Amino acid sequence: MKEKTVFYLFILMMLCSSCKDKKTYVVEGQIEGVENSLIALVTYVGDDIRIDSVYAEDGKFTYTSSFYDTISPIEINMKQGDVWITAWVKNGEKIKISGNVDNPELVEIKGNEVNELLTKFRQNNKKIIEEKNDLEDKIKCLQTAENDSGYLITSESYFSQKNALEQSLMIKAS
Repeated sequence: MKEKTVFYLFILMMLCSSCKDKKTYVVEGQIEGVENSLIALVTYVGDDIRIDSVYAEDGKFTYTSSFYDTISPIEINMKQGDVWITAWVKNGEKIKISGNVDNPELVEIKGNEVNELLTKFRQNNKKIIEEKNDLEDKIKCLQTAENDSGYLITSESYFSQKNALEQSLMIKAS
């Protein structure tokens, strides 16, 4: 009889431990280029801003929190805040993030309908996003050259090309 009771207690414990916690959400990430560093996670609760951090080891991190009963944004800042992405979270969900820190707009975020739709949009418009990112890199290089050399290098054509690509993305999004 004692063995049977222990067996049922064991089964009950297994069932309870496998239940999904509806009061928390989990964000799991695998981001190339974020080797061993801190990642800041910014959440907005009403008028309050909460900043947490997790340590990414070899680009992998896990964050668990319990803020949102409705779907809400969480900002994930990497490389001392120079690079960030936004994921949409809700209590009871597990969000998975993967990609490269050098292409934050192409990071895949999965785990609910909003993240899936945004990821699909980015994948469908990958070529435009890559072109825009290349132009942004060229603009940064020209601005650095301008600052270092002291003479003005015009980047107007790059700005106009970048603006055209951004307009194209806006039209596709609407």
